[in-house]
Amino acid sequence: VVGTLSTIVAEQKREGIKPPAIFIVGEVVASLFYRKDQELFGTRVILFRDKDKSQGWKEFLSLAGVDVVLFPVTSFDSLDVSNSQLDCLFKSSVILFTSQTAVRYFIDLLSKNKLDVRVLAGKKIISVGPSTTQYLSRYGLCPDFEPTVPSIEGVVLEYPEDYKGTVFFPCSEVSDLSIKTSFIDLGVEMSLCPIYKPVYALPSYPVTFNDTDILIFTSPAQADFVLANMKIVDTSVIIAIGPTTYKGLMKRDLKNKIYVADTPCVIGVFKTLLNVKNKEV
Repeated sequence: VVGTLSTIVAEQKREGIKPPAIFIVGEVVASLFYRKDQELFGTRVILFRDKDKSQGWKEFLSLAGVDVVLFPVTSFDSLDVSNSQLDCLFKSSVILFTSQTAVRYFIDLLSKNKLDVRVLAGKKIISVGPSTTQYLSRYGLCPDFEPTVPSIEGVVLEYPEDYKGTVFFPCSEVSDLSIKTSFIDLGVEMSLCPIYKPVYALPSYPVTFNDTDILIFTSPAQADFVLANMKIVDTSVIIAIGPTTYKGLMKRDLKNKIYVADTPCVIGVFKTLLNVKNKEV
């Protein structure tokens, strides 16, 4: 509730607010009042996302009035890369990035081997989508190609015919290896190079789930880990960040309503949240 010093007691009684409560005085109240006017005010979501990527999502959704509960279950460790794998990078003519994490660990790999982005000179750079492209820009890298549909399927579907030679793919230890077959079907050789691995663990702090929570899963592996280690209520609506996560969820015998974002990014999830709330109304 929002009011002045002369009205706040009456507002508190009218709304039935009881301790524990927080009393805020000052200009910061304006930003809180702004949130209350948003269409998604009061919507509570549980965000399952990597520890190093969740804060930006929380800030964006919070401005839209959403109550975001962070539930990070994934962190990452780097993997050792052999000299022969590095040789594949040098010999490749195309490099494919499918996530911010892949970009980060690729840059770390170069640094560990006393290399830098100059090794990419003359190579075509492919980014899977806007968020990966934005992250590449941190290192002064601008992709030569980004599909209109931000997914690995989009890359395969729109792969430029003049991108010949071997594609170097820095990826996770648990990446779907079937992607290599998709490129072989295009007549393109691919060199997969696992450079990092996910490490899964439940948060050290307790998180209480409500019947009306909306659960947001941002990878199929995260969803598998959470659903294997926790029980979620059937009334919780689930939003999958993209088609791969959605397919993984649909393989499970879940009674929950499951939606998939049109684009695998926070804006796509935000639009899906609006769609879900409108349907509920």
